[in-house]
Parts: sequence; C-alpha cells; structure tokens
Amino acid sequence: MQTRKSNRQAISLPGQYISGFGASGDVTLSDLSPGGCRFESDDSQFAVGSALKVYVAGSGPYRATVKWVDAGMVGVTFANRLSDQQLGSLQNQRGGAEHLPEHVAAMPHRFV
Repeated sequence: MQTRKSNRQAISLPGQYISGFGASGDVTLSDLSPGGCRFESDDSQFAVGSALKVYVAGSGPYRATVKWVDAGMVGVTFANRLSDQQLGSLQNQRGGAEHLPEHVAAMPHRFV
C-alpha cells in the first residue's frame, strides 16, 4: 500500500543523521521527495517513530521521523515538507562535497 503523497526521485547524495540521543552517522540518500527520504544503514538503532535531524548535501538540518526500517534501509518523513525550490536545489547537487557545515560538526548534537 502506497502512503507517500509524492513520488521520490532517485538520487545519490551524501547526508548525515543525528538521533534524538545524539548518535550520528554518515549516510548516502538514495531517494528524496518533498516529504521525506530514504537511506541505507546497517545500524539497528532506528525505531519507527524516533526523531532525527537529517542533513542533505550541505543543507539542513531537516527534522524528521523514522517512518519505516526494512532490510538495511530507513525511510523518514520530514516534519516540514521541502519546497519545490529546496527539492530542486538538492536534486541538482553532486555527491562528494562535505555535507555537514563545520560549525554544526563541532557542536554537541541535542534536540531542543
């Protein structure tokens, strides 16, 4: 059953997640839509309903919630849908660039 409100676009962009408990990790986003994204992760720490911050190719953070976890893949929904302009800009990014701003990388990661 499809519950997505819009189709996701196949991409390959660097990203990072930061959990509500402060755990973080680098990921490669494999698809993206205004309402969410998907990435591969072998980490078993993801639980449906848990909160994350997601950075995408130097942009973010985007507050998100884990929607599903299955066979090493994690699907998240954004708290605020991306605008068409944001989505277009992200889809036109090229992989390989630093994806977490330096000032954010140096900060302790806590949800406020």
